[in-house]
Amino acid sequence: MLQWLAEWQAKHDDPAGSQETFVQSKDDDIRRDAQFKFITSRAVKGDVKTAESEYRNLLATSPSGLQNPDDLLAQDMAIIYILKGDVRAAIASLDSMKSAEKLYALYAVGQLLAEKKDKPGADLLSNEALRRVHRYLEDPNQAYPLSLLATVQAKLGMFDDAVDLAKSIPDEQRRDEALVMIAVHLITAKNDSRANTLLESLPKVPEGNADFEGVREMAWVRVAMAQANAGDGEGALKTLDAVRDPRMEDFAKWQRAYAQARAGRFTEARVLASHIPQQFPKDARGQAFRLVAAVNSHQKGVSEPTSWASQLATPEDRTSAYLGIADGLLKEPTEEIPPYFED
Repeated sequence: MLQWLAEWQAKHDDPAGSQETFVQSKDDDIRRDAQFKFITSRAVKGDVKTAESEYRNLLATSPSGLQNPDDLLAQDMAIIYILKGDVRAAIASLDSMKSAEKLYALYAVGQLLAEKKDKPGADLLSNEALRRVHRYLEDPNQAYPLSLLATVQAKLGMFDDAVDLAKSIPDEQRRDEALVMIAVHLITAKNDSRANTLLESLPKVPEGNADFEGVREMAWVRVAMAQANAGDGEGALKTLDAVRDPRMEDFAKWQRAYAQARAGRFTEARVLASHIPQQFPKDARGQAFRLVAAVNSHQKGVSEPTSWASQLATPEDRTSAYLGIADGLLKEPTEEIPPYFED
């Protein structure tokens, strides 16, 4: 709570109050993270050189890790330059990095550019990134960050660059991951035809390979999430028919409930959500109720979802639904779609 308050004060031009708040935290990691965000927020509005000095001082008090402090500083400065809209300066800062962590840094700044919807910056970053990754393609330890980088190029709308990079990844699993996530972003961009072509290019699942089958089913879940986000609830439900792995049952129910809501089947959606068991700390049930209520309120207003939310059996379910109603009134509901492989 102190971290949130300190960041809010910094964002609203109260640097002295922000400093006073975050020093009250007894957790060193939270205090350092809040201070980093405070420095970043102030630097975006003012002096970059002061931020560089402050970052360096902050890194000097941080526990020594595996990453070179100079590389960390270069990454932090690149983030500031992206937030200030200076993509060339960000690329120059990343070029000073000596380690392969440069790939993760490129991914991080790409995510920021995607949030800013900076098309000229996306063009520049994507082109420059492609020129810088060739020496990492044969390193098996870099297959995962390369797949992330291809994914963020697709998120930036640079689909040709993304596909070229993905198909250059020698590791088959990571190549498939990247292609699936590129397809997800193509669906978001309403280019279903090209998305389907990419998905059809994936290798067939070897017969009897349960682990590979599970991985592929998780890919279809991601595709269904993208279809539901794009408003194609019926298409998402058809895609989810391929998901039969019992290990994903609750997650799949959550996604089906969301897809049903997107298809306008609100009664079916909330009944399905109620069949997801309550498991702490997992919250598939709560997320399902929240999304169904969000879509319902966004499409039809407050009255209908408030009526059924008030009749839910537990306070946890009611709270999730009421939060969803608020979500839907604020904006069109969507789900963030993470990569389906882990490093």
